Amino acid sequence: VIPIKTRFVKNKNDFTKDTDVIDHVDELPIPDFGVVDIKNYYKYGILSAAQTVSYDTPLATMQTVRGCTARCTFCSVRNFNGKGVRAKSVQTVIDELKGLKENYGINHITWLDDDLLFDRDRTLNLFNEIIRNNLNVTWDASNGLIASATVAHPELIDAAEKSGCIGAYFGIESGNEYMRNVIMEREQSLEDIYKTTELFRKYGIRFLTENVLGGPGETFDMAMETLMVNVKVKPIVANASIFAPYPGMKMSQIAKDKGYYDGDFDKLDNSYYASSILKFDNPEDENKIYNLRCFFSLLT
Repeated sequence: VIPIKTRFVKNKNDFTKDTDVIDHVDELPIPDFGVVDIKNYYKYGILSAAQTVSYDTPLATMQTVRGCTARCTFCSVRNFNGKGVRAKSVQTVIDELKGLKENYGINHITWLDDDLLFDRDRTLNLFNEIIRNNLNVTWDASNGLIASATVAHPELIDAAEKSGCIGAYFGIESGNEYMRNVIMEREQSLEDIYKTTELFRKYGIRFLTENVLGGPGETFDMAMETLMVNVKVKPIVANASIFAPYPGMKMSQIAKDKGYYDGDFDKLDNSYYASSILKFDNPEDENKIYNLRCFFSLLT
């Protein structure tokens, strides 16, 4: 057993950093999938892009990369996974895949990586090794593929499809330029978004989108821009959440600094699909944005 401390521990009024992180993830043992009924795992619920396979498909989740190179202000990955990216070796991943296939009859993998494509050469090697080893599994990228990476390296999407990729999430997050690239710091153009969806369609990869509504200073008209981008790209599912100012996120501090949030974490709901705890410049926009979230998938 390798002791791992949590990244944040809640005190009465604040969250305190506790910085122990495993840098060399290959030192971690392959998970013991035998402790759960892995063949029936899917029947107890679904994970994101796993919606692209049928309910009777034996599947398992895997994480090959910890961390993310992106610095999105609404994301807490860097808080609990640390800064930077740490990846398992390709051989370790292949060994884990072989074990799942041979010992448990797993036919589908849901990657939990936040930045699966961060290293072009490693990723291409991984996909090619899946093909070379004749693993014959399908897979999806549940935590998403970053649009700028897919556009910069389209050969990865070609290799992804050949290695079994059938579905992926990717984050549009906001259709409004100011919200997406100033407040959220996505560093992502609409052109990248549109080219990414073209690549997915070219290779027959079903895609789902993630979107965040109700960020600090967002108006209903801005939120409608997000809807319209989704209508244009036509994902199989367009998921939308309400921004929740979790501790440690830069966007939470932006909301606090701009007077949209009083900094009281105890007001947070246990779901980021609930109504917002932020203030809005136009109070009427709050209810409109919440209603938009409720019908977002249907409207796209």
